[in-house]
Amino acid sequence: VRAVDSPLSRSLTAHFMAKFEDVSACDISSKDVTRFYVERLKLASPNTIRITHQILKSFFADLLKEGKISVSPMIEAKPPKKAAGERKALDDEQIKALMSYAATRPFLSLVVHLAISTGMRRGEMAALRWGDVDLKNGRIYIRRSRIKVGTSEIEKEPKSEAGIRTVVIPETLISFLCDKVRHDD
Repeated sequence: VRAVDSPLSRSLTAHFMAKFEDVSACDISSKDVTRFYVERLKLASPNTIRITHQILKSFFADLLKEGKISVSPMIEAKPPKKAAGERKALDDEQIKALMSYAATRPFLSLVVHLAISTGMRRGEMAALRWGDVDLKNGRIYIRRSRIKVGTSEIEKEPKSEAGIRTVVIPETLISFLCDKVRHDD
């Protein structure tokens, strides 16, 4: 992106400017912006990317109004979705109904057992590998998470050391996972 006389050009992040410094603003596509978000998510939080998205949206809107671009790449650029508000835990009746529903669906059953037994987040379960599961010692090692940005999914390490943790596996889940390993072999 070449320097453009816009009040918002000073607000753009240094990372975006560095990424596109040799590219004309009219040559930046929605896919370019979404790819930039995917790359930045390896180092920045989804909230930081959403803030950057709002700044870029305003920046490209100004360029559009000034006639410096004919279409804004922000129309189809997809920032990460905002996390939902406060979550409510399932009660015992809801857990029984969910477990019953999942019982006839092997993959869903595995995901439901993991979520209910460990409290793991969706992204943590999606990034889980068998190498992260220690059935002998009853531990799951959470080392990464998967998140979706636009149509892409990426794995990233947690933002802080607190996100890398060990979860104790309840005995009922150990039995379930051992049966799953035997069944898959």
